[in-house]
Amino acid sequence: MGYNITIGVLPGTSVDALPLAADVLSFDEASSFGSPSAAAQVGEHAVVVDTDFGEVTKQLAGALGSTAYIVMFGSTADMYVLQTVGAAERLRVEAAGEVVENKGDPLPAEAALASADFPEDRHLALLEALLGEPFEAIWQAGFRPLAVS
Repeated sequence: MGYNITIGVLPGTSVDALPLAADVLSFDEASSFGSPSAAAQVGEHAVVVDTDFGEVTKQLAGALGSTAYIVMFGSTADMYVLQTVGAAERLRVEAAGEVVENKGDPLPAEAALASADFPEDRHLALLEALLGEPFEAIWQAGFRPLAVS
C-alpha cells in the first residue's frame, strides 16, 4: 500500500497555537479522503495532515511567522515532493525515481533520502528526520480538525 497524502511540519510549534476543533481523529481518519485538514502534536512539532496539498500548512506558517516543511507522498503517480516555506525556500520534486526539480539549498534532513531504495521509503525516512520521531508517532497521535478557510 502506498500513501497519497501531504504532511506538513511546523517545527517547534505547539498545536495549542493553531485554530483547532474539539474532535479528535486517528491518523487513519484524518488522512481519509474527504476529511478536513487536521493537526496533532508529535514531539516538539505540530504535524498537519494537509488535504489541500500543502496550502493549509503554508497558511498556518504565514500566520505564525514560522518555517514549515511539506512532504507530499504521491504513490499513485510515483511523485514525491519536499517543500520548505519561510526563511529558507526549498523545493525538491522526485518523479518516477528521478529528481525533476531541485531549487534551494538541501536540508540536513535530506541525508535520510539515501537510506532506502524505494521513493516512498526514502520520503518516510526524510519525514522522520525532519520530525526527529518515527513515523509510528504520527500513527499514534490524536489529530484535531483545523478551523481554517
